[in-house]
Amino acid sequence: GLFAALLLGVMLASSFFAGINVGADTTAKAALLQQLKRVSVDITVYSSSILSSSEWMGAASTIGKIEGVLGVEVISRTMPRLVNDKNYTAIMIAAISNTSTVYDGLNVVKGAIDLGVNETYVWVGSKAASNISLGDIITLNFTYYSGWREPEEKTFAILSLKVVGFVELNDKAYSIATGTGDIVEIMGMVRGEPKPAFYYDLLLIVSWEKTFARILDTAPEDASTYRISTQILAYIDRDRLINPWDVPSSMNTINKITSQINNAVSSYGMYANNNLAMVLMSYYFISITMRFMFIVVALPVFFVAWYVGTTVSDVSYNLRRREIGLLLTKGFSNSQLFRLFLTESIIIGIIGSLAGVALGYAASPLFTVKSEGLEGVSPVLSIEVIIITVIFGLVLTLLATFRPSRRAAKLPVVEALREYTYIEEVKPYKQRWPWIAFILGLYKIVMFLFGINLAQVFAGRPPPFTNIFLLILLAIWIIIDSVLTYIGPLLFFWGFTKIFIRGSLKFQELVARAAKFLGDLGTLATKNVQRNPARAASIAFLVALI
Repeated sequence: GLFAALLLGVMLASSFFAGINVGADTTAKAALLQQLKRVSVDITVYSSSILSSSEWMGAASTIGKIEGVLGVEVISRTMPRLVNDKNYTAIMIAAISNTSTVYDGLNVVKGAIDLGVNETYVWVGSKAASNISLGDIITLNFTYYSGWREPEEKTFAILSLKVVGFVELNDKAYSIATGTGDIVEIMGMVRGEPKPAFYYDLLLIVSWEKTFARILDTAPEDASTYRISTQILAYIDRDRLINPWDVPSSMNTINKITSQINNAVSSYGMYANNNLAMVLMSYYFISITMRFMFIVVALPVFFVAWYVGTTVSDVSYNLRRREIGLLLTKGFSNSQLFRLFLTESIIIGIIGSLAGVALGYAASPLFTVKSEGLEGVSPVLSIEVIIITVIFGLVLTLLATFRPSRRAAKLPVVEALREYTYIEEVKPYKQRWPWIAFILGLYKIVMFLFGINLAQVFAGRPPPFTNIFLLILLAIWIIIDSVLTYIGPLLFFWGFTKIFIRGSLKFQELVARAAKFLGDLGTLATKNVQRNPARAASIAFLVALI
């Protein structure tokens, strides 16, 4: 019966441990998915050289053949000058390819469904969108600077765009079109900064192949600078390559793909940037920190599980004295008995921890932090959590049974053949320590209940006295209070349990007087409990804990 109680205690502690880890992993995974949603583009390819449209398309085709890359697209952004308006208006043009992912989040609210040559959509969220009508012609001037010492601005193309529609963009489409999915913006979003505002009066969307490729091919080769930014956007297979339970390996895989892209486009004078690295690194540290914080919060439960297990084991081996004596008389050595007890403990630890894994996984929603990103994120039980939980259960069981089993294996034969003997701590200092722990723990719990923090009370203000002796005592008190913030509940649990078990005999005497009205049955039950008070107290405490 007592070993069943030990098994139950190990199972509960293991279920709590497994639930904490599953909850931490699930919450961290939700945080990762939220951050990944903000990263619209996985890998961005840049170039500081002036390249033709065919070179950009050739590089994009090469990138698309790399294993792990699901899709690529070419996009150009430019801020040209408006020609047919006396009032200068800041305009951004986003030239997207025919297969761009922008189309997945683009909704035409008015006008044509498809873009033709020299045709444009107007984003309805633009400041000046209300001043534009369908059929309007917007003429733009593309310039560059020629010369080094005294650069002269020259025009190399004039583009007249016909407004054929007004569109809405979701967050991802807007991010890709405007370039706010760039690494600078991603770092800001990881730090919790708001989405950048759109600083231009108009956002125009045109076809890269039908309209803008000609602008790139028109740009002179001797131009030192011109206001066009062209990039290749690459998208990887996130579901297959990003494993929330093995972030270092995922980062390594994505870095390899980025290196392959760099090697493939180096001949074009291009270079690739991994936009996922910052997010994955942030998630890696968040998940470790979250799991550590969860475990720290659960330390009192682990302590109680260990202490109850130790008490149960001590009582159990004490009850098996005659069994131990018989084994010794049959030729068993002390070391063989010790190994036998350890084998029993290992079996209990394995069975209890595996049962705890199943129970912890079933109860994992109780350990999960409520957050907006958890919708649709089902708890995942990883092999890592199973292994860690089994190790935890074994260590907890061995810590709880090692000393009692070692003490039981060393019993002399004559002493072991005696019936159960009540063992009471008679040393005065051993009787005082539980009371000291109980009082300190109770003090801190009362401070918690009233919301008093000594460090904050005396922070920035002088103490109400100037006596050096009292100042030293106050400093010591504040230090002790700060330490009790972390171990106060543990001391309270330990002290209360020791006092409760030690005083259980007196408690049973009171129960015996109160149970006289039950007759012979009550008297028999009371005598049975009085014969083994520590065992009864341990079982009662374990049941109360459950």
